[in-house]
Amino acid sequence: RIIFIILIFIFIKNISYAQEMFNFETRSIEIIENGNLINASNGKAVSGDKNIEVIADNFQYSNNSKTLKVNGNAEILIKSDNLRIKFDEGIIDQKKFTFEALGKIEVEDLNQNIKINSKKIVFNNKEKILFSPTNSVIRDNYGNKSIVDNFKYEIKKDLIKVKNLNLIDKDKNSLKLSLAYIDTKKNNLYGKDAFVNLNNKTFNENSEPRLKGSSIVNNDIQTEIKNGIFTTCKKRDDCPPWELSAERIVHDKKKKIIKYENALLKIYDKPIIYFPKFQHPDPTVNKQSGFLAPSIKSSSNKKNFLSLPYYLTISDNRDATFSPRFYDQEEFLLQTEYRHANTKSNHISDFSFKINENKKLKSHLFYGYDKSFDLDNFIDSSLNFK
Repeated sequence: RIIFIILIFIFIKNISYAQEMFNFETRSIEIIENGNLINASNGKAVSGDKNIEVIADNFQYSNNSKTLKVNGNAEILIKSDNLRIKFDEGIIDQKKFTFEALGKIEVEDLNQNIKINSKKIVFNNKEKILFSPTNSVIRDNYGNKSIVDNFKYEIKKDLIKVKNLNLIDKDKNSLKLSLAYIDTKKNNLYGKDAFVNLNNKTFNENSEPRLKGSSIVNNDIQTEIKNGIFTTCKKRDDCPPWELSAERIVHDKKKKIIKYENALLKIYDKPIIYFPKFQHPDPTVNKQSGFLAPSIKSSSNKKNFLSLPYYLTISDNRDATFSPRFYDQEEFLLQTEYRHANTKSNHISDFSFKINENKKLKSHLFYGYDKSFDLDNFIDSSLNFK
């Protein structure tokens, strides 16, 4: 009975030893210091439980410290978490259940289609946590690129905690957060004190369309901001000339629309108009019905007014702009411009009604028509009517 117990003890010890050891499949191998140190090169090392595979130019395994040092064109595959990591040099500590890598690092989470580039990472195989204290770049399957100061990826929870995030999405919108959480399973990003700079391609160079708010939930479908503000005015030290504030702002990335709930239009920080519901196209849209950016202007008679234009898409070749103006002396003007373009002709009409400070009504109607002809005896011929 005593011999049988001893045999079981030896058998269990051998199994444990086999799981801790690495098996080497290399071109050369050297065993020194009474078998406590193994030097190998050009090949692969596989852990005893076959969960970890490492490919590299050079290996050094210490049986005393249970560490494997690796360098040169190195790549590790952690099968239990479906992680593939390329690195310059690294060390696996079997006692601490950690893997640390340095140099040019590329991490690929094959389960969540996430790629991470960094200069230093630490992976805790027991806690399933991937950490980097250095500047890193995180890319997902939706075209988002996130630059962060550091990150902590809790794989069991499908959660990445990042600090000082600067995200650029596939539409060239940028999002900045001091602290953020990324749900890798739902592809949701959560954060507070958000700043979003929207793509400016359909605005003039002096416009800087942007959003900010107290909290944000962002994914590939939409961006939702609580207690938010939107403006296109150029950034300055003072308050912007105009802004839209709302309890809830949703940027629908599929429909390219920005929606507001309980919105308030402010001019130089003064409340002007309240909208229970409001929406307009986002700055990437070239042609879509919706409100355009409001503006403050001065007319030829030096009267200031607020313009709130609404753009209406009727068809591919027809559209209109409805532009009410609100003056500072109880005057208002309702103006509409209609445009109709054909292959060889163009129509444009402009009409308005204005009520001045004396409650008198004024109106106008402008019309223009241009048409080109194909006449045999002329190189070019056209009709212009106004």
